[in-house]
Amino acid sequence: MDNQLSPSQTTTSEKEAIRKEIEAGMRLEGKLKSGSSWFIWIALLSIINSIIVLADGSWTFIFGLGLTQLCDGIVLGVSGEFPQYAIIAKVVGFALVLVISAVFAIFANQARKRKRWAFIVGMTLYALDGLMLLAFRDFLGVLFHVWALWGLYNGLKACRQLDAFEADLQAGAGAIEVADPGRE
Repeated sequence: MDNQLSPSQTTTSEKEAIRKEIEAGMRLEGKLKSGSSWFIWIALLSIINSIIVLADGSWTFIFGLGLTQLCDGIVLGVSGEFPQYAIIAKVVGFALVLVISAVFAIFANQARKRKRWAFIVGMTLYALDGLMLLAFRDFLGVLFHVWALWGLYNGLKACRQLDAFEADLQAGAGAIEVADPGRE
């Protein structure tokens, strides 16, 4: 049994260290999920905003994408100028909003799988979207974008930390091996 410890030989301090490692990993997983969830909120609230606008609602959430708001504005302009094409404009506009929102849902899915590119590309597009809002002087929307970008950044940071955490665990796996009772 060379350098291996059976579960009964593991000391209390070793068990405590293992428990702390597991808890640290779980905390990082929670931060990763929390960060990637921002993409879902952005996508869903963009869709809800478009539904409200296209149904002639008088209010929207400050959350969501400026690009989808721009699509909604174009649809309303076309509908007002060419009422005979209003239905077609609304269907096409809403389909475009769904495609844009689906891209952010894909970012969420991939970010949860710890694909850093999803965080980086998604954050870049969302930052550009925020710059567009700044051009339209939607300062409240810009502030929300900054807040959401901070949440996304924390998810990216947790992704990097999880990768490093697992690499450390892999490197240290040979140091203390717990014997498999079935192999003895």
